[in-house]
Amino acid sequence: MWERGCSQQFHCTQGRTDQQCMGRWRRHLDPAINRAPWRGAEDAALAMQVHRHGSQWSRISRAFAGRTAQQCRARCGAPLPPTALLPAHHVHQ
Repeated sequence: MWERGCSQQFHCTQGRTDQQCMGRWRRHLDPAINRAPWRGAEDAALAMQVHRHGSQWSRISRAFAGRTAQQCRARCGAPLPPTALLPAHHVHQ
């Protein structure tokens, strides 16, 4: 979705490089980013991905539609909600 002319569209060129503007778009401004709270199924899948890939956050984030690498890293380091520790049949979503 990012194109070379986008930096001008977002008035990002004043003191910022194209690379900085692109990073801001990908991490913060893109409307495709999923900002909803993490669900129990995502927590379980995240744990599996971290076990499989370690701290390769960009690779891990590809398994989650709309989640960024930064979101995955932050979620992995955040305390899980108490319901995440319950067996799947106890969690209501």
